Amino acid sequence: MTIEWLASAEGQTTIEALRGTDPLQARRQFPGLRVEQVTAALTQARHKPLNYPLPLVTAEGIQQATPIPVATRRAQRLALTTDTIIDAGCGIGVDAWAFQQAGLQVLAYERDPQTAAIAQANGIEVIVADVTEVALPDLPLYVDPARRKAHRHVSGQAIRTNDPTLWSPPFDWVLAHASLARVGPGLQEIPSDAEWHCSSINRSLVDATVWFPPRNRLDRRASILHKDIWHEVAGPASAVHIEPVNDYLLDPDPAIVRAGLVSNIGALIDPHLAFVTCQQAPAPWLGRAMRVLEEVPLKAVSQACQRLGLQTATVWARGFSPVPRLGVPEGTDGVVVLARMGTQRVTRAWVGVPVART
Repeated sequence: MTIEWLASAEGQTTIEALRGTDPLQARRQFPGLRVEQVTAALTQARHKPLNYPLPLVTAEGIQQATPIPVATRRAQRLALTTDTIIDAGCGIGVDAWAFQQAGLQVLAYERDPQTAAIAQANGIEVIVADVTEVALPDLPLYVDPARRKAHRHVSGQAIRTNDPTLWSPPFDWVLAHASLARVGPGLQEIPSDAEWHCSSINRSLVDATVWFPPRNRLDRRASILHKDIWHEVAGPASAVHIEPVNDYLLDPDPAIVRAGLVSNIGALIDPHLAFVTCQQAPAPWLGRAMRVLEEVPLKAVSQACQRLGLQTATVWARGFSPVPRLGVPEGTDGVVVLARMGTQRVTRAWVGVPVART
């Protein structure tokens, strides 16, 4: 069977050897292998991340799979409160693998036989069944609903949906059964007694998890992985404090913004805009920051950049659609912050230099 061969030592060696190989040359590189073996290995080499801990992936599975650092951290937290977990739709098995690594016993379900076979090859014992149609034991349950529509784009790509009624399983089933659920970051229907936990890696929002009672600890939490170290901002949300723009402006990490915790890290320049101002350079894990040089009229931004010796600039904007053209080439010499502020939506602009994220 091709999946069994892919997971074998020979298959894994072949996958690694084919990374970056021209498909037209792959058959010549391994003349002793069957065509279907080379084709399958090429597919793995194209989609499997380098140094990935699981032997096999699928194209769609790796797109939705939890990033390994997040899966590991979530599993370690869960292991503090239980020794067994149901993975209700395990996909290729990333979360189930992390649960096992944390010492949990895993009861995994997957309704797609081919995906279940991949998870099996990844060391997960899988029950091939639709979890919504079976009698489940009374155990903590984790679910990462598939958030793609049944039909595809004309290009063949899966189409993501933010409508929780179209998830598989749908969100009403999740609410009725789950102890924790990985969901789309745009979810609005968050129960008031649940914990909303957002995580980011390299300033990219990669995970949103809802922790239901009794495994919730707070009402909201943001986790940021920076320089291989996890940092957290925890709720509840602080009261919003407004201050004039000071020496530094901070564009907070997206996990902090999506978790609704911007007011917990400093004073805002406007109650409706996620820009924080401070007198000292903020900690680098909090987001990207700039040292303010001066405030200028919008039409004078280009002249100000030239006068300050900033040949290029990155624009951070809030409240604009589209973002105005400033006549400054895109680059990293400087930063231009644009904001439409107050009830009158008055445009204000600041020019500065970026603070290194060390």
